[in-house]
This record gives sequence, structure tokens and C-alpha cells, in this order.
Amino acid sequence: GAMRYPADSRTDCWFCLASPQIEIHLIVSVAEHFYLALPKGGLTANHALLVPIHHGPNQTSLAPEAIIELKKYKQALARYFHEALDSSMVVFERFADTKGTYHMHQQIVPVKHSQLEEAKQALTVTNKADIMQFRELTDSNEVVDMGEDH
Repeated sequence: GAMRYPADSRTDCWFCLASPQIEIHLIVSVAEHFYLALPKGGLTANHALLVPIHHGPNQTSLAPEAIIELKKYKQALARYFHEALDSSMVVFERFADTKGTYHMHQQIVPVKHSQLEEAKQALTVTNKADIMQFRELTDSNEVVDMGEDH
């Protein structure tokens, strides 16, 4: 049957499935701890979002079973990007302040293998400009807590 999610007192959080403001047409898949959605304005045609169902500030705050589910989603997306799009997967984590708590989400962006070095250089420039902080993780299972300022 259909999954039901508890109403959240923060109904203005656009990442909460229980919110009346959720844009259902952008949701691709819903699992137990995460859902996969399309962004309103993606960086590429296959840009996706992985969003936890419950609020949390970052990946390091997730329960072990949620991390397992997140990894499964990312492994499936990486396989699809590689096989169908000849692309690597760039992931960056963001969080939205929703009235005193945070709803983290991961942005999943395919980048053509041939353009990966250019993407790395662009992220390095962003780091130097102190706009956002990016760190390259060579192990897809690695988790880094970069603090609340990043």
C-alpha cells in the first residue's frame, strides 16, 4: 500500500513529503528513509536530488539504515550515469534551514567523463572564492563532516 508520513509542524519545508507545498510531480521514487526527486531547475538534464524523509543537518547525522539506503540509491544512479550517459557522478550536499532545523539533501549531477577535469577545476575556483566548500572523495562510501558553515 501507499506509505504515509507523519505531519510535520514545519509545513513550510518544501523538502518534507508531508508538506502541502511538496511538488509531487518532481518525485521519482520513495523508499523508507529517502526519496529521489528532480530539482526545479537542474544543472543538467539528469540532475537529481536525494532527500531524507526526516529532517537532519547532514549525512553524518543519519541513522545507519538511512545511510545504507542512501548508498544504494547513489550506487544505482552512478551505474546509470556510467552505462547510459557515459558520465561520472558529482554529489554535493546542501541543507535548507526550515525554522530552526535543517533538511539536508544531496544534489546528484552527471558530468561527462570527458568534462570531469573541467568540473573539478570549477569546484576548486568556488572553494578559493569561499562561496561553498567542496572536497573530493575518492571512495563513494566516505563521509566527511565539513561543519555547519559549509
